[in-house]
Amino acid sequence: MNELARQYALAAFSHAFETNAVELFQSRWQDVIQAFDNQALAFFNHPKMTKQEKKQVIESVVSDPLSKHLLFVLIDNHRLNLLHEIAFEYDRLVLSMNAIMEITVYSKQPLSEAQTHQFTERFHNQYHRTIHLINVVDESIIAGYRISYDGFVIDETINRQLDNLKQSLLK
Repeated sequence: MNELARQYALAAFSHAFETNAVELFQSRWQDVIQAFDNQALAFFNHPKMTKQEKKQVIESVVSDPLSKHLLFVLIDNHRLNLLHEIAFEYDRLVLSMNAIMEITVYSKQPLSEAQTHQFTERFHNQYHRTIHLINVVDESIIAGYRISYDGFVIDETINRQLDNLKQSLLK
């Protein structure tokens, strides 16, 4: 997590929240992010392009006032490279506002409906939040699950147990 990106996202979120436009800004910011591919970022990061020229391009292309203002601040502070991280952090703030917890479960095979329900119930009962579960198939896992949420990782895989055993035998 980039703390600087989180601060920009929090500032945008606060303003959007005050104007009841949290989801609207999220949608418009995603549109901006899609427009800023590698080629566009290279264009805006060109050393001969002044801040004023960059702002003129933004002014003519971006219609949403909050997106435009945020882009101007990023240009002034030489932080356009944080666009995608700011979007990620903003999305996390929206999930938190809506009491939604995003959980990623890594497994050898896709989870069955019963397993999905079991994980969802487990975390809903523990955290009293709506659970958005993402299943990522990782063929390097021998068996078990690795669960990632809110910056925490629970590794219940055989891979980890084997690594622990190996480390203890090497001591």
